[in-house]
Amino acid sequence: MSIKHGRARAPKLAPAISYNRILAAVDFSEPSLAALRYARTLAIQHDASLTVLHVVEPFHADMLMDTTAIQRERRRQALEQLRKLVARE
Repeated sequence: MSIKHGRARAPKLAPAISYNRILAAVDFSEPSLAALRYARTLAIQHDASLTVLHVVEPFHADMLMDTTAIQRERRRQALEQLRKLVARE
């Protein structure tokens, strides 16, 4: 409580936090999975949408090598892992 000009003022209360959308980035490590579990809990508590994100880094190789098939397979594997993860959670 603070006093200004001889009158007491009630402290300002922090506004309640509300989430509409939550983004959880995962790399499939245990810490990122723990963060995803926490994000899921928040989403349920706040009736918020939850988006799960995983970034597939580009595959770099010899400039003469066509890496399209490798990139496609890495994306397919990541998507499969994400689907399993979301179905499990």
